[in-house]
Amino acid sequence: GKLLLPAATDRLVGAFVGGFSQTESYQARMGTLGKLISMMLRNVELLFIGTGFGNGNLQLIAGKYGQLITTADNMYGDLLAWCGLLGLPLIVLYFIKLLKLCEKPSKTNPNSMLFLTVFMLTLGFTQDSLFEPTVGCLYYILWGLELVRSVDSKSLAAR
Repeated sequence: GKLLLPAATDRLVGAFVGGFSQTESYQARMGTLGKLISMMLRNVELLFIGTGFGNGNLQLIAGKYGQLITTADNMYGDLLAWCGLLGLPLIVLYFIKLLKLCEKPSKTNPNSMLFLTVFMLTLGFTQDSLFEPTVGCLYYILWGLELVRSVDSKSLAAR
C-alpha cells in the first residue's frame, strides 16, 4: 500500500504544479475531442443527429473518417458525438431531472445524493461517469439506496 500513495501523490502534485493542461492525459483527451469535433463539422448530419449511443457506433463512424476513436474519454464529448446537437437538450433535461430528484434530501442523510450527483457530473469531464457501466452503476445503486431510504423515512414519519 505504501508504494501506491507516493506514486499517486507525485502524479497529482505534478499535474497541479506543472499545470494540468500540460499532462499527457489532458493532451490526449483534448486531441481526441478535437478530432471528434472536426469530424462532426465535416458532416452536418453527424453534427445534428450524432452517431447513436454507444462507443461501437462512434468507432465505426470515426473509422469511416480515418479516425481511430473509440471514446472521447469524457462523458460530455461522448454525449456530443452520440447525440449530436439535437439530442443534447434531452440529455440536459435528464441531468436537470436527476438534480431535482436529489434536491429533497432524506432526514437521515441530508444532501448526500445532491453532493454525489454534482461529483459525478464533475467527474464526467475526465471520464464517462453516469453512462459507463462500471462507474455509473455504483452511482445509480447509491442513488437508489438513498431514494429507498428517503421513501422509508417518509413512510415511517407518516405512521
